[in-house]
Amino acid sequence: MMTLPVSYLDDLHNYICAVQFTKKDGTVRDMLCTLREDVLPAQTDLEENIQKKRPNADIVSVWDIDNKGWRSFRKDTVISFNKNYKKD
Repeated sequence: MMTLPVSYLDDLHNYICAVQFTKKDGTVRDMLCTLREDVLPAQTDLEENIQKKRPNADIVSVWDIDNKGWRSFRKDTVISFNKNYKKD
């Protein structure tokens, strides 16, 4: 496993990133993901759901480019993290 770069959140906000990580079931997953505002879906009112969930600093939530949905991965399971391309 690798340590995520200090800039990983900035990278996710400015790039589409390729992340490889190990899932809970032990399989390896490759995912193109981002937090770029121009790629994210329109925001809905999720305040009720947000209040029910406690934030977990070990988990990163991202928008999966290929599956067009929110996904997450644990920081300690990341095998590789690469910026693909910058925001236009």
